[in-house]
Amino acid sequence: MLFVLRPLLVPLSFVVGKTYKLCFGWLDRKLAKENEERFAKDIRTHLPFLFADHGAQIVPNDENVPFPPGFDTAYVTVEAETLRFRFVRGRGDFSVRVASAFAPQEWEDIELAVAAIGDSKEKAKSGDFYDLRTLPGVFQPLFDDLKNALSDERFRATLDEAVRINNERVDQYAAKLQEQGITPRFLQ
Repeated sequence: MLFVLRPLLVPLSFVVGKTYKLCFGWLDRKLAKENEERFAKDIRTHLPFLFADHGAQIVPNDENVPFPPGFDTAYVTVEAETLRFRFVRGRGDFSVRVASAFAPQEWEDIELAVAAIGDSKEKAKSGDFYDLRTLPGVFQPLFDDLKNALSDERFRATLDEAVRINNERVDQYAAKLQEQGITPRFLQ
């Protein structure tokens, strides 16, 4: 049945999508901008030390960030000294990625970057990085360590270590699933 209706549904969905964007696209962009501004205000409120102590500035997102984003997602990019942070909030999720000013397009999850530092990773719990309310408590004492780890001389080694840690965690999780009789499938 779907095979028969497909030639009719594909052009119809195209026309409906284009009509929606023509009539309501401005509203999507307006709501997305409001979400982004509200999120930026929350970041300033919860992480004042970034702006007061490290001269942080909210900068425009780069071309790799979709606009308007889907649903209620908001992206905010912050530059502080030699670090860039991409905060993402939407659909109940929150995450932070970090990049060095020396490699501004090489983003890594902040928790993995901190775990790659070494001694500093003992100061933080993983869950504290995924809530804007708990982030300042672990983020502020680790800022200088993170800045050093992502310096021009060390950022490549830090990112390689973060990838190694992530791969190790995936392997451990797969082994745990196999112990439970579940065979994980890895997509490539």
